[in-house]
Amino acid sequence: MFISKFPLKRTLGLLFLSSAVILGFPQVSLAECSGLTLWSGLENRTDELPFCWDYNMRANARERYRFNIPSEKITEGVSKIRISYEERYRGRFNAEDIELRIENESLPREALDIVSDEEANFVEIGIDFDKLDELDKSYLREALQNGDSLEVVFNNVRNPRFGGMFYFEGSFIPANDEIPLYLKIGTWILSVGGR
Repeated sequence: MFISKFPLKRTLGLLFLSSAVILGFPQVSLAECSGLTLWSGLENRTDELPFCWDYNMRANARERYRFNIPSEKITEGVSKIRISYEERYRGRFNAEDIELRIENESLPREALDIVSDEEANFVEIGIDFDKLDELDKSYLREALQNGDSLEVVFNNVRNPRFGGMFYFEGSFIPANDEIPLYLKIGTWILSVGGR
C-alpha cells in the first residue's frame, strides 16, 4: 500500500514544482501566432487564416497585427486586398502604419493605395503595378501576380479597451481579372485578452 501511494505523491509534487517554475518565470516572446481555435463560429475550418501578433494581445495596449495570406488562398494573384472587421471592434490603427509584405520584404509605400474607412469597418490595399516597375521592383510584381504568400501588417495598433474575440474577413481582387470582383480569402480570429 505504501508503494502504490508513493508514486502519486511524487508525481503531484513534481507537478506542483514544475508549475511553480513555469509560472514564476514569465516568458518573453517577440511574436506569437494563432493556434487551434475550438469554437470559432466558422462553418468551414479551412476558412480560418493564420494570424500573428508581436506583443501580448492585452486589452487597451499597443500591438502589431500580422495577417498571413497563404499562397493556396490567392492562386490567381492579387491586385487589391480588403480586410473588413466587426463593428464592435473598437481598436485603433492608421492607414500610414499598414504594410504589405512578400517574403519579409515590404512593398514600397508609394506603390500602395491604402484606404481605411472606420465607419464602414474595412481597410483596402490597392497595388499600383506600374509604380512597382518604375521603382525597379518588377520581381515583386511577379510575386503578386503569381499568388505568392503575403502578409498584411498593421503597426502601432491600439487594442480595444475590452477583450474579446474579433473576426477580420479577408478578400481580394485577382491580379489579371477583367471584372473586379472580390473573392473570399478567409477569416482571421483575433482574441484580445483582459488587462
